[in-house]
Amino acid sequence: MCVGLFLLFSGFSTTLFAQVDTDFWFVVPELSHRGNTGGTPGTLRIATLELDATVTIEMPANPAFTPIVLNILANDEAAVDLTYLIDYLPGNAGVTGLENKALTPNGINPFGLHITATNMINVYWEVNYIYGADIWTLKGSNGLGTLFYTPFQTEYPNHFTAMPSYSAIDVVAPQDNTTITFTLPDGVGASYGEPMSTIPASTPGSTFSVDLDRGETFSLFPFLKSTAVADKLAGTRISSNNPIAVVLKDDNLNTASQGRSTIGDQIVPVDVTGDTYVVPAMGNPNLTFIVATQDNTNIYINAPGTPPVLYATLMAGDQVRYQLPNNTIMVISSKNGISAPPGPPFYVYHIARNGMTRASALLPPIGCTGNTQLAFTRAREAVREDFYFFLLTADENVDEFWIDGAPADPNVIPNDP
Repeated sequence: MCVGLFLLFSGFSTTLFAQVDTDFWFVVPELSHRGNTGGTPGTLRIATLELDATVTIEMPANPAFTPIVLNILANDEAAVDLTYLIDYLPGNAGVTGLENKALTPNGINPFGLHITATNMINVYWEVNYIYGADIWTLKGSNGLGTLFYTPFQTEYPNHFTAMPSYSAIDVVAPQDNTTITFTLPDGVGASYGEPMSTIPASTPGSTFSVDLDRGETFSLFPFLKSTAVADKLAGTRISSNNPIAVVLKDDNLNTASQGRSTIGDQIVPVDVTGDTYVVPAMGNPNLTFIVATQDNTNIYINAPGTPPVLYATLMAGDQVRYQLPNNTIMVISSKNGISAPPGPPFYVYHIARNGMTRASALLPPIGCTGNTQLAFTRAREAVREDFYFFLLTADENVDEFWIDGAPADPNVIPNDP
């Protein structure tokens, strides 16, 4: 049985591309906390499956960081609060740093996190602030690769605040002597480091490279930390000579007078993307941002049970926006019908609404990409957010689910694909 798990945290995140693994790499993005200091509180959430696990959290490039070792029982969870590392100021004795801020002229930091376990676990990074919370799902081995394209929402600008709120691409290298090359979209510039260096806009897009050793991180952001939608780095091509991990963030979205959502996710390389995605029905505007990885990619869209309709033809790195109809599940594919030959792989980034809050995630493609067993934990139980999860599976598996050893009682969504 192959299952894709869509966890929904209303006010947190839209769908969780859950990954079970024993080895994870991650870089914590800089966040403004609604214009204040740091994405706080910041917590690593770890859940085990049927076996006990010893989990080690390291920062390989930073000798000042003391490794954290946890012994977690089977079918249990742990929360590792790393808030004490977030409010970093240069020269503060005893503060090692965590967020991938621009602190040096070359933009390189020693802040990459490496998380290992003796048995399979799920891990996510949670920014647990009630009015700007989100989660970043750690993808394990599925998150490592040598070719990526970056989807970004282009619906909402970032709030202009004293402590800058901006979008960014954050990368971490698991190996020494890693060269990472960014190819920007046509006509879009970028910046990095402090004081900021700039990469001018050009057509074709500008190219910039950075060299990292094991555990080092780098952040590339819009030109002079622009908050404008047109300046986001959507469709940036990232290539490397060794596998890397890539994390996206979009901070403090200006969605309404009180709307200041933080969104983001760890993305996967091109070879882990797919040709067909199912987008769950959520509060409107229920938006997707689709990025092609190959030239002449046809994008077809349909509701379950209806024929596909050609929506766009994209070149590699092109991004297109699609808004779902109210209360409707939609299928997005690069092949014209379920029985058609495989289509080119592409990314779908989902951003949905609950009240004034926005939440987002990189969607997993359908097919045999899921797991037969996943662990999850609910944070902030005393807070007002609702909690749901969606399961994507074949019809014959609907009655085969168990939660905590008891048969599940799923609410089947009619006419699902």
